[in-house]
Amino acid sequence: MAKKVAIIGGGSSGLCAIKCCLDEGLEATCFERSKDIGGLWRFEVRPQQPGCSLAAAGTGLGSVLGR
Repeated sequence: MAKKVAIIGGGSSGLCAIKCCLDEGLEATCFERSKDIGGLWRFEVRPQQPGCSLAAAGTGLGSVLGR
């Protein structure tokens, strides 16, 4: 039986922690207070404000999340 791990927050560090836990065969559960993951790197494409934040553009996190 795999050990259970709680990850608090679905930001960049939380996502990395989940990946590492899964790689080690642990059962990871992420607790995120918002409806989306990505933390400060999360962004929305708004037609009235084209583009995205520098953090999202520089990391490519948006493309990983399918946005």
